[in-house]
Amino acid sequence: MSNRTLSNVLDDLSEVDDDLMELKKKRADLVKESLVRMSDDIRTQLHGKDYGCGTANIDAGEYKVKVTVPKKVSWNQDTLKLVRDEIVKQGGDPTEYIKINFDISETAYENWPSHIQVPFEPAREVKAGTATIKYEVKK
Repeated sequence: MSNRTLSNVLDDLSEVDDDLMELKKKRADLVKESLVRMSDDIRTQLHGKDYGCGTANIDAGEYKVKVTVPKKVSWNQDTLKLVRDEIVKQGGDPTEYIKINFDISETAYENWPSHIQVPFEPAREVKAGTATIKYEVKK
């Protein structure tokens, strides 16, 4: 370690964060511009594919560009509950078709009475998350 103070390190960190923010914005602008310039080729290559999603390979002079348009799927939870209920009503097992996850809000759990918390404790796993640093210059 050098003889730098924490304040010196935080000054440098602040400068790097500013540079990163500027570079990320510049990169996002360039990606957006390049997608606009390639949009006709992308549309042509992905036409007729699964929801217009997939991979387009573009020849851009000295560059070979691979553009991936991912398919994002979401499911209406209320409709899935109705489908699950219908499967059960017909004697089927909905877990063959629907992945069911249970989740509990930690804030809610902490506010429960202890006699309610006890049966849940064996299912509760707590791990430390990734440390973050937030700083600001004092005014």
